[in-house]
Amino acid sequence: MSNSQAANIHRATAIIATRPAQDTDTYWYAVTMAIHAALGVRTVLLTTRTEDGQHQPRQMLSQHSFIAPDGSVAPGALLEQRPLPPTIPISPTNSNHRSMHSVAAHHTEPAALVVRGNTDPLIEKLDRDVRYQDEWAGKTSYFIPWYDHPDDWRDHHTVPRMMISFAEIRRRRADEIEEIFETSTTALYDLIAYKLREIYPPPLRSLTPRELRLLEAEANYGYDDDAIMQHTSIRSIRTHRRRLSKLDIPNPRAYAIHHTVISP
Repeated sequence: MSNSQAANIHRATAIIATRPAQDTDTYWYAVTMAIHAALGVRTVLLTTRTEDGQHQPRQMLSQHSFIAPDGSVAPGALLEQRPLPPTIPISPTNSNHRSMHSVAAHHTEPAALVVRGNTDPLIEKLDRDVRYQDEWAGKTSYFIPWYDHPDDWRDHHTVPRMMISFAEIRRRRADEIEEIFETSTTALYDLIAYKLREIYPPPLRSLTPRELRLLEAEANYGYDDDAIMQHTSIRSIRTHRRRLSKLDIPNPRAYAIHHTVISP
């Protein structure tokens, strides 16, 4: 990876890290802009999951191109917002996939789904009338998902909370992008996942009774350390905080209040 690529990823990480996570057009613009800069692609589409399990396009940014004097198309420096496509249907896995987003949503790998020239077997099976609803024809297409929980990709019925998709027609650039995925985006990917959990607290699941008592103590007793220790039968508040941190839940007290008091 070149020094310029490393600098782009560093700037993208700083952009996302310094902005409060909110479900607003302004925030999604910042995230899309950061991803665009980190990967150096021409166009990137960011979508988030709707309440009914579909995907809603939130931002699409594209680097403006212009016609050079010799008639060739040259990339410009202007970053433009592009008109958003309609809601992208994500079909269930027990029926035919209806879009490339559906294939990506139910992919069996945690990282990016890369489709070179639309040759993925599942995508080749899509009906021709829907194959081009949300893909870049004839290019290498990329789909990077973020889930509610890190291991949700193992469940073929789980739709990602957020996904970015883009395409690159030049094979050389495709190889460069995959190198970035393999070596340099872990911190940026994890940071975006953390921010998503701030906006959309993941549903409680598979928690042991002891872990639930930790959350109940946070929700009911707040910063009363003595009450927390009495409720959890833990002798040290440090032990309580350490066990709470292992749940991988950002802002655990706010999360606990929401899930155990407001909407149990």
